[in-house]
Amino acid sequence: TRYWRDWSSDVCSSDLTTGTQIGGTQPFMGNSVLFNTGTGIGLMSSSGNAVLANRVEGNTDGGIVLNAVRNTRIGALGGGGNTVLENGVNGIYVSGTSAGTTVVANSVTGSSSNGLLINAATNLVVGGMISGEGNTIVMSTGYGVLGLGTCTKTKVIRNTLRENAAGAVNLS
Repeated sequence: TRYWRDWSSDVCSSDLTTGTQIGGTQPFMGNSVLFNTGTGIGLMSSSGNAVLANRVEGNTDGGIVLNAVRNTRIGALGGGGNTVLENGVNGIYVSGTSAGTTVVANSVTGSSSNGLLINAATNLVVGGMISGEGNTIVMSTGYGVLGLGTCTKTKVIRNTLRENAAGAVNLS
């Protein structure tokens, strides 16, 4: 496990990166991304990535941020889900074209805004039909899941959403 405790940086992959894996398919393969003044983990304009089994905690500008990523897995069954705790802003944020991207089996707790913010994301799947694919999103000060803008062909399926101050889901 690698520990990031740098107060000014984060784990970031951008500019058309393909095939980046942050963490692994088992909990002992994950990273601890803790207390950064920026975003914990950020992926931008990339495809074919995986963010698996990481502990992302206390990051000022959010836990996991995805912008225009395709075919990317955030969490996986069998121990590959991320633990996203008490991050500033949103626990997980997804915006832009997200074709083939899945957000599954993650635990998001105590975000200072929304547990999961979906901003004009298209073709995104949050949770799933198989037992264990759903995310657990609890105790955010905003919504468990908030959708903004046009979220075409985005699916939110079988997630556990509770004790979020503004409510469970708002996809208006």
